[in-house]
Amino acid sequence: MSNNQLKWKIKAFVQNIISILPYSVQLNYFLQKYVTKSFTVASMINDYNVQIKQINLINRRESLENKRILEIGPGWFSISGLIFWLLKSKSIYWVDTRRNFKLDLTKRYAEALLSRSDQVAKDLGLDVLEIEEKLPQVVLCKTDSDFFELCNINYDAPGDARSIKLENNTIDLIYSWGVLEHIPWIHLCEIFENSVPLLSESGRHYHNIGMQDHFHDAGLGNGVNFLKYSSVTWKLIAGNKFAFHNRKRITDYLGLIEKNNFKINYRWEELLDLNLSALDKIKVHKEFQGYTREELACSHLLVEFGK
Repeated sequence: MSNNQLKWKIKAFVQNIISILPYSVQLNYFLQKYVTKSFTVASMINDYNVQIKQINLINRRESLENKRILEIGPGWFSISGLIFWLLKSKSIYWVDTRRNFKLDLTKRYAEALLSRSDQVAKDLGLDVLEIEEKLPQVVLCKTDSDFFELCNINYDAPGDARSIKLENNTIDLIYSWGVLEHIPWIHLCEIFENSVPLLSESGRHYHNIGMQDHFHDAGLGNGVNFLKYSSVTWKLIAGNKFAFHNRKRITDYLGLIEKNNFKINYRWEELLDLNLSALDKIKVHKEFQGYTREELACSHLLVEFGK
């Protein structure tokens, strides 16, 4: 076994152990914050820079001002939540399987944006004085409730995106970033189906779906390694609440969109040469043999669609 293979398997083993321990969510947060240092200002700004490009495109296609937004899986803090608020969205509904939100991280993120207020104003097409007026209000929040009230956020956690507690025809944007791949396929099918009546007449979905092996950052050097394993084996390796990946490919997602009679108005796919090269060196499990090389190798899908 190569060192790279050993590294990711050790990481998978550790995640499996943590997932069954008491206070596993708190322990996972502690490790991310203090061991892997996932919440540095640099990483926050990097995530902001990635998402702002796509949110700007969404906003240009149809303004988010005064719109009602549903975000699936905002996580520990929402990179997009503050952006939507700064863009004057009417309301934001967050739904997550666990109550992960951390006010201290959100305030750190707001401070990071405030220190770059000129650039943020330029990114959002707003006056810098507006940014410098609004972001300090986030920093001054004392409780989660203060923040949610300030940004007009309804936080449903633990919640279920299959049964959103909102009236029909009231949502203008359903948004997620790196979340759908972590949802069991049968549940995702229900989420898509049940979202149809929720959307307003001009309502739309926008999702960034990461189809690559999420252990690629443990030294694997490619994003297709997990396609070697059967569903049973993969469940044993990474079937826990922290590492689960449904491993569905681009045609599965596009087929689900078509099944629910949605129309795609924006689509971008990432196809990496390193994934294509890796497919020459691994034996893909027979469960995935019905896909083309490009479908197997595709690492990301950005897609916007509506009624």
